[in-house]
Amino acid sequence: MKRHHRYLVPLLFFIFLSPALSQADSCRHTFSADEYQALLFHSNPDNVQTFSDALPHIREIEELFTRYGDHRGVFAIFYRNILETAVPEIEQGNFKFNGWSEEVSRQFVLRYMDNLHRHLLGQPVTESWHNFYLISGDCSRSVGRAAAAALTAHLTLDFPEAINDANSYFFHFNDFYAIGQLLTDVTLSLVDDIENVYGVDLTDFFNLYFFGEAIDQQYGDGVSSEILFQSVRITSWSHGLSLRARWIDNGKTRQAMRNLWLFEEHNLDILESLNKL
Repeated sequence: MKRHHRYLVPLLFFIFLSPALSQADSCRHTFSADEYQALLFHSNPDNVQTFSDALPHIREIEELFTRYGDHRGVFAIFYRNILETAVPEIEQGNFKFNGWSEEVSRQFVLRYMDNLHRHLLGQPVTESWHNFYLISGDCSRSVGRAAAAALTAHLTLDFPEAINDANSYFFHFNDFYAIGQLLTDVTLSLVDDIENVYGVDLTDFFNLYFFGEAIDQQYGDGVSSEILFQSVRITSWSHGLSLRARWIDNGKTRQAMRNLWLFEEHNLDILESLNKL
């Protein structure tokens, strides 16, 4: 029981003090003490020593959030779909640099879990994840806008850091791209899962809004999502390698990453105002 004592003060804050956690708010649920402890346990990044370790924890996080329609669960749906596709491929050794593929994937998911864990404890999170938790806790904002905020935080800012920390080199690119190809396959299932839980259809978001549908009509379902997803990932790849390059100022690279994130968020706000999210 002693290991839970450090959670007592944040637990009291979480239950009694935060104005955003009223049960009257359909987008942000107030969890019981046991549920809160479960969220803390499953979001703890120390539990993830291998990429495969993340899957059961993400499943539990998703179940707890989506059970009550809490908007914070929208990204857990996204992640569970990805992990259920990627984990078997990595476990089967289907990549040329399989050890690297596992490590870059592990570093990536750790950033989501670490920020969630800190958020639950009332500790500071990164600027981009703070933005997600603000949006997902504001019931006047759409669940689609919350999903988009999580994606921009994770793909634009977390991914380059994961690429850097995984000791990535240019010759890892083919595996990097292959992982992305694999992950685009989950688009239809995650859209269905989000609609089943939250009652919103995010097909247009994943189909590049207006012109994505035309691309899919020409080349087949999912092609536009693949273009969007891989384009964002390749930009993150470039930024991640820049962070590793000794001759490039890391501060300037991270500023470029932040500028891109701000630009994406600005455009997402416009789309939300037009009821496109």
